[in-house]
Amino acid sequence: MSKLVAIAMSVSIRIIVVLKWVGTVSVLFIMLMTVADFTSRNLLNNPIKGVVEISTYLLVGIIFLGFGFAQMKDAHVKVDAITQLLSPAFRSGIKIVTLSLTLAIFSLIAWQGGAVAWESALEGEYRWGLVPIPLWPARLTVPIGCGALCLQLVIDTGREVAYFIGLTRRVDKARQTMR
Repeated sequence: MSKLVAIAMSVSIRIIVVLKWVGTVSVLFIMLMTVADFTSRNLLNNPIKGVVEISTYLLVGIIFLGFGFAQMKDAHVKVDAITQLLSPAFRSGIKIVTLSLTLAIFSLIAWQGGAVAWESALEGEYRWGLVPIPLWPARLTVPIGCGALCLQLVIDTGREVAYFIGLTRRVDKARQTMR
């Protein structure tokens, strides 16, 4: 593996891990906001305005920002009952095709999600409720998360192609340690 590829993979992994931690902190923030709102509502009869709206937007980020990390750890749901019956070479070929299709689809989602987030920011789009909250930050998590997934899909596809043509041996990603 060339030094440039190793550096690109290292940067990609760092980006994905940072996004995972942003999602993790968002979960903690939702929990703290919910407890504070519950306490304020029941003890003081005064709910905290905007908690539901902010929690909704943070959930979008939690989901999308974790896509790349789940792919890196091979944690996405998959059904492999039939493919396990196939030869390793054929299985690898199928995996290259599915990774490539997934990359194409999520690249389009990232591209269009970026366009939607950009328009939302330019228009100053808000969700009006008890507290007006801008929509663009939540919309921005879609292209960021899908972009991180695409980075990992490029790495995984490259690894699978290298395995398919015999340049490398299979690496079990499930045995890699969590960061």
